[in-house]
Amino acid sequence: ALGTNIARTERDAAERALLTAAQEVARATAQVDQAQAQLDNHLLRAPMAGTVLALTVEPGQTIDTSTVLMTIANLDQLIVETNVDEAYAMQIKAGQSAILQLSGEANTHPGKVSFVSQQVDADTGGLAVELSFESPIHAPVGLTVSTNIVVDERQDAITAPRTAIDRDAVFVVTDGIASRRPVSVIDWPAARLIVTDGLEPGDVLVLDAAAVTDGQAVRVLVP
Repeated sequence: ALGTNIARTERDAAERALLTAAQEVARATAQVDQAQAQLDNHLLRAPMAGTVLALTVEPGQTIDTSTVLMTIANLDQLIVETNVDEAYAMQIKAGQSAILQLSGEANTHPGKVSFVSQQVDADTGGLAVELSFESPIHAPVGLTVSTNIVVDERQDAITAPRTAIDRDAVFVVTDGIASRRPVSVIDWPAARLIVTDGLEPGDVLVLDAAAVTDGQAVRVLVP
């Protein structure tokens, strides 16, 4: 009987120890879960994959829901933002081809008009337009990009530098004399304009119309 009582006592003690250990495990698990929840509450998840461009807060700084913590961007999908004068707004459409040139580069990149705003800025008269590169490029955000949007294509068109056109005329050089000749052009915000009337292939123009007068003697420089 004595041996049976001792065995029962040891068994009861072992069960109590097991129960205590199980309770401690449960408490530890709860503490881990609580710590993980607190950690999750302090973990910031970006809405997109990208590169941090700017960090605007410091460790320990107090923030709220309106605080901007950082600026991130997806550098694999760069977008060119520009504005087109409202005079040409009706000619710009999504999907049009474009020629893009990064500042400091001689070569150009093919692109597309990816977005055209439906509202002209009343203060600036500009229409917001976004363009995308047809192939991924690597360039810093904020870099200046020269853009040319292809709104029409004409075969065998005669073009002239914008600087050669004085309102509605150009200066054509014949036998060393600059003569003013009326022309019709399609005005467009570009370095060269299409001349629809007044010029023939082979005509020699004064490149800077503001530098000469009608009948002035000039010398043609051959590059």
